[in-house]
Amino acid sequence: MSEVAHTPAQAGSGPVETREILRLSGYQRFIHLLVVIAFFILAFTGIPLKFHEWAWAKMILSALGGYENARYLHRFGAILTFIYIGLYFAEIAYRFVIKREKGLFWGPDSIIPRVEDVIHVAQMVIWFCIGGRRPKIDRWAYWEKFDFFAEAWGNFALGVTGLILWFPAFFTRLLPGFAISMSTIIHGIEASLAVCFIFFIHFFNAHLRREKFPMDMVIVTGRMSMHEFAEDRPAELERVQKDNALFWHQVPPASPVLAKVGRTVGLILLVLGLGISVCITYSSFAEWIPRVIRFFS
Repeated sequence: MSEVAHTPAQAGSGPVETREILRLSGYQRFIHLLVVIAFFILAFTGIPLKFHEWAWAKMILSALGGYENARYLHRFGAILTFIYIGLYFAEIAYRFVIKREKGLFWGPDSIIPRVEDVIHVAQMVIWFCIGGRRPKIDRWAYWEKFDFFAEAWGNFALGVTGLILWFPAFFTRLLPGFAISMSTIIHGIEASLAVCFIFFIHFFNAHLRREKFPMDMVIVTGRMSMHEFAEDRPAELERVQKDNALFWHQVPPASPVLAKVGRTVGLILLVLGLGISVCITYSSFAEWIPRVIRFFS
């Protein structure tokens, strides 16, 4: 999806050397903020319920005011999830039907995977292993597309099973009784995978890579410097320069205060997320640790 500045007033503000590239609109950043809020509410209320017998889970549940409060907060997080999904599809519909944007579902500006993404994966593996030329990434990198569709699948699986568990009396009129047990298993496993994926993989791809550490501020400010743009998205830069459209992508820098707040909040969330991910991993495999030790001893 292409999110660029289209107004001369925006593009022309400030000296050229200080302007930055607009990557995400305010609306998209608001949706991502809802994603973050909903995700953390769901993670820190649902995961302790799944691992309620562990000491760390009991501490979190106690801080939340008990099991019942955790359940209510979890449902509130679910409602926020349905809200941001609705807002996202509303934006897609507006851009497709009203604005008639081209390339929304196919092409270099689309989030839909293309053949080029497979080539980029192969080029990146070669670059990692033996060197050579790094792939020239366009609007969306292949790992960003993977993250997007991984979350889409996770939302679908968690949403369906969560609704079944939320309204069992209604769904057992339509489904066999074992659907409740299956939903409990799937919901718990998928939730654990989602949390670990976000903090072990997504956060690394987005924030902990050498060139982005300690945090990629695009998700906070919606902007990146010209240097970052040239380094991260060389194929897109070539396209907009060829079309003489680079000027229309440029906006004034974001407020330094916004960047500081974003870094601070992001660091806190990262520490919390990595902490609960480690707890999930340990609790999931704790019973296997003595067996592995005995096997190698």
